[in-house]
Amino acid sequence: MTHDNTKPPDPSVVPRGQGTLTLAVFPKAHVLLGKQALGDANPMITLHLPAGQHVLTLVGEDGSKHPLSVKITAGKATSFKLNLADVQ
Repeated sequence: MTHDNTKPPDPSVVPRGQGTLTLAVFPKAHVLLGKQALGDANPMITLHLPAGQHVLTLVGEDGSKHPLSVKITAGKATSFKLNLADVQ
């Protein structure tokens, strides 16, 4: 049995040139940036992303894909509370 010792990012410690994104998604969803898996919003996830415009893909438990465009500002927090069925 293996354990994942990876800790979620501390929202109070934001790397230079990045911002914090918090997603609360119902029902839970897998979060991708391009082909990179960022984690699961189950129901919430906090991420540090480079400043700029990004298109995330939220993948529902049924495999449905929902694009979400987000603008990240360096040193700032951005948050979304979403119903996955409403993201198109």
